[in-house]
Amino acid sequence: MEDLEILKKLAPELMDTSCTQSGHEFRSVLPPVSQHFSTSPNDFRERLVKLSDKELDYLINLIFEGWRVFTV
Repeated sequence: MEDLEILKKLAPELMDTSCTQSGHEFRSVLPPVSQHFSTSPNDFRERLVKLSDKELDYLINLIFEGWRVFTV
């Protein structure tokens, strides 16, 4: 699944795809990266610049379409 690959690229320290607070799998890419893994706005930006143009376009299109980025 492309979403999970992007999530792991943005948060390579991710060992488990479940959110410890909710007990459910992450259902999106950007919120867990920004809220659980990034240590600052600059860290979040640095993670995003690792994405290829194709990956970034994919996420942006999902945002504009109003879809969830990671669906279980």
